[in-house]
Amino acid sequence: MNKATMKKFISMGLVLTLLIGLTSGGQMVWADSAESDFTFDSGTGTITGYTGAGGNVVIPSTIGGVAVVAIGEDVFNSNIGIVNVIISEGVETIGPRAFTNCYALKSVSLPESATRIGYNAFYSCFALSDINIPNSITEIPIAAFGYCTLLERITLPDNLESIEASAFIGCDNLKSIIFPSNLTSVGNYAFKDCTYLRQAVFTGNEPITFGTNVFSNTNDTFEILYESTGSGFTTPTWKGYSSSAYDSTTTYSLNYDANGGTGSMPGVNGLHTGDLVTVGINNNLIVKADWQFVNWNTKADGTGVAYYGDQIVPVGNKEITLYAKWERLHSINTDTVLHGSITVDKSRAISKDEVTITVTPDEGWSLKGINFKNPLTGDLLDIRLIITENSGAIKFFDMIDEDILVTAEFMQGEFTYETTSDSAIAIKHYQGIKSDVVIPREIDGKPVTKISTLTFGMMMYVNSIRIPNSVNEIEEAAAYDCGNLKSVFFEGNAPEMFKTDSFFYSDPAFEIYYVAGSTGFTTPNWNGYSTVAILPSDIIAADKASITVGYTAGDSATAVTQNLRLSSIGATYGSDITWCSSDTSVISNDGIVTRPAYLSGDANITLTATVNKNSTMDTQTFNLVVLKLPFEASTITFDKNGGDTEVSPITVVTTSGSSVTVLPTAPTRLGYTFNGWNTAADGTGMAFTASTVVDSDITVYAQWVQNSDSSSGNNSGGSSESGSSGGGTPTTGTSTLATGNATTDKTETVGNITKATTVVKAVERNGKSIASPTSAQISDAVNKAKEIANTKGSGTKAVVEIEIESAASTTSVSAILPKTTMSMLLKGSIDALSIKNSVASITFDQAAIKTLSSGVTEDIAVNISKVDNVALSEASQKRVGDRPVYNFSVTSGNQTISQFGGDVTVSVPYALGTGEDANAVVIYYINALGHPELMSDCIYDVKTGMITFKTNHFSSYAVGYNKVNFNDVAETAWYADAVTFISTRDIANGTGDGNFSPNAKLTRGQFLVMMMKAYGISADENSKENFSDAGSTYYTGYLAAAKKQGIAAGIGNNMFAPEKNVTRQEMLTLLYNALKQIEALPAVGTAGADSTRYTDDEIVSWAKVPVTLLVGSGAIDGIEGRVGLTEPTTRAEMAQVLYNLLTRN
Repeated sequence: MNKATMKKFISMGLVLTLLIGLTSGGQMVWADSAESDFTFDSGTGTITGYTGAGGNVVIPSTIGGVAVVAIGEDVFNSNIGIVNVIISEGVETIGPRAFTNCYALKSVSLPESATRIGYNAFYSCFALSDINIPNSITEIPIAAFGYCTLLERITLPDNLESIEASAFIGCDNLKSIIFPSNLTSVGNYAFKDCTYLRQAVFTGNEPITFGTNVFSNTNDTFEILYESTGSGFTTPTWKGYSSSAYDSTTTYSLNYDANGGTGSMPGVNGLHTGDLVTVGINNNLIVKADWQFVNWNTKADGTGVAYYGDQIVPVGNKEITLYAKWERLHSINTDTVLHGSITVDKSRAISKDEVTITVTPDEGWSLKGINFKNPLTGDLLDIRLIITENSGAIKFFDMIDEDILVTAEFMQGEFTYETTSDSAIAIKHYQGIKSDVVIPREIDGKPVTKISTLTFGMMMYVNSIRIPNSVNEIEEAAAYDCGNLKSVFFEGNAPEMFKTDSFFYSDPAFEIYYVAGSTGFTTPNWNGYSTVAILPSDIIAADKASITVGYTAGDSATAVTQNLRLSSIGATYGSDITWCSSDTSVISNDGIVTRPAYLSGDANITLTATVNKNSTMDTQTFNLVVLKLPFEASTITFDKNGGDTEVSPITVVTTSGSSVTVLPTAPTRLGYTFNGWNTAADGTGMAFTASTVVDSDITVYAQWVQNSDSSSGNNSGGSSESGSSGGGTPTTGTSTLATGNATTDKTETVGNITKATTVVKAVERNGKSIASPTSAQISDAVNKAKEIANTKGSGTKAVVEIEIESAASTTSVSAILPKTTMSMLLKGSIDALSIKNSVASITFDQAAIKTLSSGVTEDIAVNISKVDNVALSEASQKRVGDRPVYNFSVTSGNQTISQFGGDVTVSVPYALGTGEDANAVVIYYINALGHPELMSDCIYDVKTGMITFKTNHFSSYAVGYNKVNFNDVAETAWYADAVTFISTRDIANGTGDGNFSPNAKLTRGQFLVMMMKAYGISADENSKENFSDAGSTYYTGYLAAAKKQGIAAGIGNNMFAPEKNVTRQEMLTLLYNALKQIEALPAVGTAGADSTRYTDDEIVSWAKVPVTLLVGSGAIDGIEGRVGLTEPTTRAEMAQVLYNLLTRN
């Protein structure tokens, strides 16, 4: 930082702060300074010191009757209390450094009697903006006014003859300086670093002495102006500076140009060279529709010098025209969002304007992210939030130069969390905005058992926390330094593991509340905190009093039209609340509202809430009126769709929200059998029956099945067991079912998998490809898959595949599945559902299908899209680079299904980059914070150019590259690919110094950890049961999990011998047990291996089955006819075995 910059920094950070407290309401308050405020040398008449309080100071003309003639050296040096100074007549000398570093000094009035100013007299008086220099001064000495950064104008006295070196250095607010005609000398650097100085006006002849760098680092537009009658000057440059002559008798004007706007501003006339004129303020005197006035500029295109209202313009030797500068106003729109709301503080803004967003999540939801889009194209815009307040409710961003749409995504719950090894939830961080926090009992159907370190750390807005009875561990500093935290309430017993610093530095009145009778707590204090026990009856009374029914906006108890919010937990103390409806067909016990039909009238319903805490109960009732559906008539038009006779009647009118009850007489058609009604002429819509509820006008179409013998005559009823169905265009044959927009059906059996594929052409809508297979298509594929699988024998799996045909350029695909799809798959005992397209392929296993089938009341949308990586964190962008990023989601109506309770296999295309190793291509899961998490279960297939991974939840995923090199693993080594594969996926790391140590012997503990990491089996860090020699090290939790899950039985006496070298038969047995546990055992012979070709006879009985299966599967190869089952396993062999298993087809 150079000196000038440093001085400016200090002036902003210190001086402006000081000025606030040193003036009184902006008014100048003067009082004669007491003589006792000064130390005084009466022999010389010199003030030598100041001890007053500062503020406004008057230097007296006499002290003790003796005339004051001088202010001595350093009298006020570094006094930051003085603000304004008046020096009385009679004072002749201002001594060196007299006012140096007086940072708050704003104005000084010098007397006419002053004849001498000392060097550095006012140096670094940053706030000094007003000083008069009397005509009696003939010399301004070295650095006298250096770094007076607010000094905007100064009038030099007519008798001034000399300006010494650095006299005004760093006065970067000076705009213009006029030199009197008597000036003969200007010293080195006199006006250096005066960055806003645009002109120097000489009224006389060239100075006799003119130093170096006098005007260095002034404004880019700086110019010397000299009187045309003056001698010694030259044009177009003088002393290296631009120069030109002026005529002191010529006058100039300053005018304003609307520059495309309308209106006018009065100009200023009669100006002379060297004058300083104040720029006018445009108070909407000049306007321009859809544009905002920004400032004035000396050039119409805005590339000149910019001026704002009240700034000073120096007058040179030409007319001045200031042009209005305009910036286009762009609209700021907010999107309609689910589960919350967003507002902005302005509807239009110009580029770089600061815009404030206020975020309000719905109850039980929190902000996941804010996005900015082009309102016309929907493209994401690169706008970054720049400030987030502590509450998380307010955000800021800088406007860009185009219209924007602000949208937000909310996530259910207010906590980030992770699943523990025992399938429980550990909450990690609170990201809500409430001051009274309720920790949920469950997240994703799993109990919340742990509150992690700094979950609430330093959140000053949190006042209270309610902890559920499921929590048994609170880590250190969980709510550390929450200065306003006044209370914590425990719903159940004291947690088994509790760190005493969990609530350190809370409010001085902090207390812990618990339910009387709960175990583990003590009164009046527990672990150093004050405690209060509350009776269950008091808890019930408080929670009962706080029970309310949550209505949708516009609803009330006497006018219910939409679903209700019924809390299951007491608002004050967390009692259990259950609800019972007097008529569940109108209001279910969980608040789902079904309005009565218009003809049924309004319904009176009583809801009873039962409050329960530790078997103490009470009830509260609510009487509600559910309004009937409004009267609306719907017309159903029946189209004969190629029939020979008309429908009778053609139209039926019914009340909206009801059905027709009785269908009209069907038409007839020669050679066809009538096959019901459909909402689409080609049969790809929904079937329409007498019980179909109608809520708007609709046309339905007759469906026809061609008779096998077209001469069989007319049919007006019944249905065909086989044959073609469709609309007005007949089809022939009896073996192919016409399936709407399907182009073909095909079946194939590969190995033990039989697949029935329905090909569906997608429709392009708003840049997205949408495919909608019908129920008939799904049903047909289910039947075919199961029928053929049954002929292949037991163990053959039946798979239904929906193949979507879309444009090659498609990056976003949605498959809209009928709501009955999952139930059809389950009833048909289908093992998997696959959705295949050019963007990605997804396969749901049977457990995932069961999850999707539960609670679905609307059609299911499976959404796949390639997305931009701008929403990723910087770490993710660095990891991913320009590789593809995907977003996967499943929705049903307003419900998003992200957890599947089973496995979903995903394959996405990726072309290897130059020099990329296929074994180092991986998948990253992008978590809620936009950070990458490496997935170990991912395989890249060079033949297909696809990378495949498994997951049990949907989110964003990205292709990445994570090559790890080791000094001791040559590229040609037989195990090189295997080592790259497992190290890339963090299954095994190096041994230090850049080595892998492939020939090092592997211990039983090391192998167990690597194997379990390879198959995603988590460690159990909190288990009370473990092997006696598990110790407390990196493998301890893995040993506990292996014992608990039956993967490892140990060597006897509850010992595992983790430090003992693992033999090959031990390795294969541990592998077998793990793969059997997760149902991933390979089939014998899948790799073409034959276990009988090895002649080892050392195999023990407990290893016979594992060895036979895994050697037969090709997981391990022998040497010279032997596997060497009793020999120790090396790290290279371990890597190869895992690689063989994980990459097998």
